[in-house]
Amino acid sequence: MAEQKYYIKDAINKPAVHHKSYQALWETKWQPLAALGIYPFMFSNVNDFEPVVQEIVKVAGLKEPYNWDELAQKFFPKAEELAKIAAEAEEAGEKDKASQYYLRSSALYRIARFPAPRSDKQRYAWTAGKKVFYKGAALLEHPIKEVLIPHRHRIDGEGDVVPVNFLIPADASASYPCPLLLIFTGLDGYRTELAVWQEGFRQKGVATMIAEIPGTGDSPALVKDPTSPDRQWASVLDWIGEHKAIDASKVIVWGFSTGGYYALRVAHTEKDRLLGTISLGGGAHHMFDREWLEHVNQLEYPFDLADTLAYKWGFSDLESFIKAAPQYSLLNDGTLDKPSTQVLLVNGADDEVFPIDDLFVALENGQPKTARVIKGRKHMGEPESFGIILEYIYRLLGIEGNTRLLILSDTHGANVSSKNIPEQRADVALHCGDLTDGSKLEEFRLTLELLKAIDAPLKLVIAGNHDFTMDVAAFEAKVAEAIPPLDPELVAPEYGTLGQARQLFEDAKDTGIVFLDQGSHSFKLENGAMLTVYASPYTPALGAWGFQYHPNKGHQFDIQQGTNIVMTHGSPRGIMDMTYARERAGCPDLFTAVAQARPQIHCFGHIHEGWGAKLVTWKSSGTSQPSHFTSIDNNHSPVIGKLAALRQSPLDSEEMAEEKRMKLEQLSRTQCAVTSHCGQDEYPLEADKQTLFVNAAMESGEDFVQRPWLIDIDLPIANGIPEQVGERGRET
Repeated sequence: MAEQKYYIKDAINKPAVHHKSYQALWETKWQPLAALGIYPFMFSNVNDFEPVVQEIVKVAGLKEPYNWDELAQKFFPKAEELAKIAAEAEEAGEKDKASQYYLRSSALYRIARFPAPRSDKQRYAWTAGKKVFYKGAALLEHPIKEVLIPHRHRIDGEGDVVPVNFLIPADASASYPCPLLLIFTGLDGYRTELAVWQEGFRQKGVATMIAEIPGTGDSPALVKDPTSPDRQWASVLDWIGEHKAIDASKVIVWGFSTGGYYALRVAHTEKDRLLGTISLGGGAHHMFDREWLEHVNQLEYPFDLADTLAYKWGFSDLESFIKAAPQYSLLNDGTLDKPSTQVLLVNGADDEVFPIDDLFVALENGQPKTARVIKGRKHMGEPESFGIILEYIYRLLGIEGNTRLLILSDTHGANVSSKNIPEQRADVALHCGDLTDGSKLEEFRLTLELLKAIDAPLKLVIAGNHDFTMDVAAFEAKVAEAIPPLDPELVAPEYGTLGQARQLFEDAKDTGIVFLDQGSHSFKLENGAMLTVYASPYTPALGAWGFQYHPNKGHQFDIQQGTNIVMTHGSPRGIMDMTYARERAGCPDLFTAVAQARPQIHCFGHIHEGWGAKLVTWKSSGTSQPSHFTSIDNNHSPVIGKLAALRQSPLDSEEMAEEKRMKLEQLSRTQCAVTSHCGQDEYPLEADKQTLFVNAAMESGEDFVQRPWLIDIDLPIANGIPEQVGERGRET
């Protein structure tokens, strides 16, 4: 049975609710994506779609099986309206407005032809969408151009050219050629929408080309011929190799979804002309199984996936495609047994578009490959997968993406003075909790003034155990259990009402301050980098404070793979958690979660006397129960700084005491402890192999004895990452 064959097991028999009607599709799957302007709503504005959807839902009541012409027609009036506004703006010389409205129009045409142009009006939508897209793209500050590459390797029945998007940095030349990222589109995402990735890579000095896979968009390849993609990519790579401003030794292929299948194939057929390939959510073998294809029409994909795949491969009905499908398997045709370039495979473990089982088929055959499976995620493992892939591309191309972090914690509502405020500008500031000493409103206001004075466009904040009014349950319990009973009218002026302290931070959002609840959060930074943060305010219980858990029961820290920074109030067991009583106060569950996820940085506070930083190198072979005794390679884990190196001890020799005095004096003259761990530094931070642990606890008072940390690291670029745009910070 199918549920016994695949990793997702019985999920294969559970229809997704969005298949009930277009209304269900919009409300449960698409509206949140449209609101954020993310796939498949690139270049869009949700307000353009709302009236169209209302017409579809309330008037037409459309549902599966859809009349594709009827559905497509609903989007045309709004698309035409936006195109008209764009044309008027262009005529008036308003280039930015014209570009924006042309691209918004293209988004409506895209959804009109989605998932594939199978009907007359969907084909019209594809043609009209291309027209307005290229009008908008031509008006961008750095225009994206269409290039028609001669299809030199074509055979009878194939088109003469391969249309692609092309964008190259202006300073690229024969003397200084640039690398190129060749993007293979997916089943439904064509070159007109995956263009969202191009500008960001241009900023990093990388040229981009976007080409459609056989059976989609304007690909000239014979759709039923399993070898037609080999000819298409050969023609494209010929053109790239002859372009003097492109470094032909630095060409990388990134395939999205169905494009990942072709990225895996081209890794073998063009191994000598590619530096590497990335298959994001791509299949290989089981994607063509009868059992899989007979179930997927009701799973994760928004429409009839199996029928759309059949159309893409040139079959008029699903049964004909199912019978012919095994010939396209990369296992059956021997592709996976051939030599290949280096390959990265990335997908979500619970993928219901192409089974994660295909990733393991690719790993089990042919040359060794690199892979990352993201637990708890479905198709393509979004959003964590993007950070993983961008970092991989960075590494292959030797691109650096320095990001400066200012990390502080345990300020306890201290009064603000100029000596407390670091002058250095940072890309991101992170406050790891204990914003106050007694959770009073005035202390929160003082902390907000401190945060506002920090020179950083984005300031991320979590609570600590002292900030108990942020923990509604703890606040209520504290008031209810007080002896003698407290008068609410006396409590409110000092501590606020429920939610009042939290509202202070919500009101400060326009200054770049973002208060984080427990969980994962992703941001696009002003410097073009992507930052994924896991935040948690929870610590082992110690008195009647907030955000606590029983030490014997532990706590679940659900840190995803691909996380850049773990930001907690409490410390992990065994790392900068030693109290003055010589006791370890850190959490073993937190250490385990961090050891398994291996983020670039874990920053925290809570244990004031543990202030410091340590670059931990993980042992290559993990243990079933990670701990600071068994998981760390202490021979290659340098201490960057620690309080013990500054505090005087009765056991110190005269020389040691003098050395400490000088270090403390030197630090007192600075506003930050500074360290850098980028690719060119003495201790570069190696992703997946090392984690920089930072205890940034600062003692309260006007003169902070312990300084915040100013740290430089490399982060991947965030091109095309879905984002929620604010005045200061951008959260995915």
